[in-house]
Amino acid sequence: MFEQKDIAAYYDQTEVHYQRFWDLDRSKALHYGIWNHRTKSFKESLLNSNRELARIAKIKPSDNVLDAGCGVGGSAIFLANEYGCEVKGISLSSKQIKKAIQNLRTSGLKHLLSFEKKDYCNTGYVENSFDVIWALESVGSAKDKTTFLKEANRILKNKGRIIVADYFKTSNYSIDTEPAMKSWLNGWAISDIESDESFKAKLEMHGFSKIEIFDFTKEITKSSRRMYLASILGFFGTKAYNLFYDASPFSKIHYKSGIAQYQALRKGLWEYKIFYARKY
Repeated sequence: MFEQKDIAAYYDQTEVHYQRFWDLDRSKALHYGIWNHRTKSFKESLLNSNRELARIAKIKPSDNVLDAGCGVGGSAIFLANEYGCEVKGISLSSKQIKKAIQNLRTSGLKHLLSFEKKDYCNTGYVENSFDVIWALESVGSAKDKTTFLKEANRILKNKGRIIVADYFKTSNYSIDTEPAMKSWLNGWAISDIESDESFKAKLEMHGFSKIEIFDFTKEITKSSRRMYLASILGFFGTKAYNLFYDASPFSKIHYKSGIAQYQALRKGLWEYKIFYARKY
């Protein structure tokens, strides 16, 4: 089982790969991009992910949003810029928070944004603090998804909303029986992920209702394939690097997980879903 330090280490050690293949410095995104018939570039697909979540979550200027697992701040900056809402971003990675603060300085949005190192399962914020909890491909990393949902319920205001976009297993199988899934998830410091049925049941159990589930598997497939092709190139880069240096543990195997995620998708072992629910 991966601990918080492992999750932070994964992002710290592999940031250079996202800079190279995900254009991190400009895209400010570490997530899958959503493609539709109007999408003309990969960068636009990454923005589409933010647009779709914001649309489904009905983001408005008066919202106080917690970006739970904010990465380098891309989604938070998008929300503040597009909607004028206040956003607080948190991450386990000191390196990510440092980068998010750097991005904030050039955004012109300091009055709306803040970033700090925190655990979204134990934030320390007072009860009823936020209108929206935003989690874009971050909840999967939680060792115990129930702990995250309990905390989300605690810090959300009454009738507050939660929006979660993530990878979900297509059934409740053990990843130990599926080598591609285990290679992918463990390579990203993820112990296991939920099925959508299991996650929906946990939402209901912990005070969320009016749950809506949107399937975006088809729309992220092109991004998954792009990661697969980038990871094949990464194989050669990793081997060459290790002829002269000793790569960090997650960096050394990162190409394997990038290949495996697409193989597992092609086998129908996971889907990409967006969950929206309200606290009552």
